[in-house]
Amino acid sequence: MNKISGILIALVILLCLCACNKSTTPDNNSTTVSAKENPTLQPTTCDHEWPDSACTSPKNCTKCGAVKLGVDHTWKNATCTEPKICILCGESEGFTLDHDFGPYGSSPCKMCGYVPVKREDPISIRFHYYRPDGDYEGWNLWVWDNDAVPSTELDPPYEFEVVDGEAVCTIKVNADTQTIGYIVRYMDWVCKDIEEDQFIDISDIRYGTVDFYIRSGEEGGELVV
Repeated sequence: MNKISGILIALVILLCLCACNKSTTPDNNSTTVSAKENPTLQPTTCDHEWPDSACTSPKNCTKCGAVKLGVDHTWKNATCTEPKICILCGESEGFTLDHDFGPYGSSPCKMCGYVPVKREDPISIRFHYYRPDGDYEGWNLWVWDNDAVPSTELDPPYEFEVVDGEAVCTIKVNADTQTIGYIVRYMDWVCKDIEEDQFIDISDIRYGTVDFYIRSGEEGGELVV
């Protein structure tokens, strides 16, 4: 009888141990079950590491899988040298601002301190306009001095001459001009190649002739010194 009682007691103890093992859940610091395998077991003291991404995108901690919701960008205003930039993630948006040389084109720029190049003589800009269809009939160039003092050298419209599959014309700009505005138009304002006004910063050009390449349907162009 004592032997049977001992066996029964041993079985009861064994059953209790098994039950305890099944109901035991690893604590927050457990290395047996990872947070990625079981998201309900998030560590409470994880030194999170978040992947680099835009503020507005949700992120997952590379260590524990915790989720961090996106937030709005915190923008630093645009300047003459860079567009507006988020101070949190570094993402940029928009365009740089135009220099502000004052009502008479005086230097330096009121915003960034840039001093424009002082030229002694006029410079020339050779425009290259390319259309994939090769049809340049009726297209011409309208240009203007975007600075406070109008350029006495400009006399739009300028007619293109087709050379090697592209339309070319050359304009002369006076020594004080820092920015040129331009529009490629069809006939006498029947339509424009690009609806918005386009501009060329020539403040760093000291002398001679530079080439500016425009592709139909695309904003801006490439200035080659």
